[in-house]
Amino acid sequence: MSFLRVCLVLFLTVQLGLIGCQKPAQESVESTVSDVPQEQETQEILAEGVLTEFEPGFESISLKNLTVFNSDTTPASETWREEQGVLICTGKPKGYAFTQQSYDNFVIRYDYRFEPSERHRKEGKLDYTNTGVLMYITGEDQIWPKSIEVQGKHMEMASIKENGGISAVEIDDHPEKREAVRKPVGEWNSIEVNSKDGVLTTYLNGEQICQNKPGEVNSGRIGFQSEGFEVHYRNIRIKKTE
Repeated sequence: MSFLRVCLVLFLTVQLGLIGCQKPAQESVESTVSDVPQEQETQEILAEGVLTEFEPGFESISLKNLTVFNSDTTPASETWREEQGVLICTGKPKGYAFTQQSYDNFVIRYDYRFEPSERHRKEGKLDYTNTGVLMYITGEDQIWPKSIEVQGKHMEMASIKENGGISAVEIDDHPEKREAVRKPVGEWNSIEVNSKDGVLTTYLNGEQICQNKPGEVNSGRIGFQSEGFEVHYRNIRIKKTE
């Protein structure tokens, strides 16, 4: 082999060796993250069915907006917690998580569902579940305070009753409509409550269910009950009205 050929072979060998030693290009982490839409990032940290924005005029109510009253010394954090936009109550002990702000005329909307216990699954008594949302809470915190309750109990869902020793309220209730639109225990039911001068009108999954005549209380705080059964709330929002 001639001297020139030897030099050419050596040159090509060195060049190929240098190319083989080069590191492969790395994909930019920053460019990968920036390609994900912001809306998708937000949805990924929320549970299914949790709204990322509400209707115009409505404000969110979350655990940070609520004060917890328990019937014993159990820490509030052991009864109530929030996960991916869902407010979760263990149901123990009895008590309620309430707003510091008082309301008179308003619309409040929320979804809720029960988590059936193992005992309920075995016995098949899924209809025996209980909670409620207290409207117009006034006076001392106790079990239960002076208020008007929108029932969360499965068999009386969206009905209206009095609490705390106030005078009985007169109601116009429609059990047949409740039966027609109510979803089973474990599924989400949607509630809307319209408050106007002490009159509460309730809607279950879009159907009007109950209305009361004005009674002893017509304004106050709003409280979500802990009443012995694990219950989940989501999309709690409220709008003040005239």
